Amino acid sequence: MYKNNIEMLGRAGETIIANYYRLHGQIVEASVDQYDSEKDMLIDGLRCEVKTQVPWITKNSFTFKPNQLRKCLSADRVIFISVPNSTKPHWSDGKVFLIKSSELKYTKSKTKDGREMILIPIGQPGMDKVFTISEKECKILQKYSASAWN
Repeated sequence: MYKNNIEMLGRAGETIIANYYRLHGQIVEASVDQYDSEKDMLIDGLRCEVKTQVPWITKNSFTFKPNQLRKCLSADRVIFISVPNSTKPHWSDGKVFLIKSSELKYTKSKTKDGREMILIPIGQPGMDKVFTISEKECKILQKYSASAWN
């Protein structure tokens, strides 16, 4: 069930992003292959990777597993959707950020249970807030979120 929730969270986030950019007149082409190793979608011809997640609040960072780093660095843009934590508010809750992959700064850290993670500081230079998702969309994303180590 856990893996399915992660996939549902990712798909929901990608749908939010595709809907937003289409509504704003941009051409969006979603990857047909859910496991596309280069991108989640093209937006006006640019390869975009979408990361939908609850931030690691104490580190003020988005995180992902090391095996996702190459995909993020090889896309043209990385888009982060900050899923609100149901118990700990964070200034980024519900916000969508975009950064050029060439400007992406990151570090590595380990979780309490020993998992190695890539940390992307929220609000780093070059990371721009694009928009804020609706409360309804936040609730949908929270439904699929399984983060317990914030």
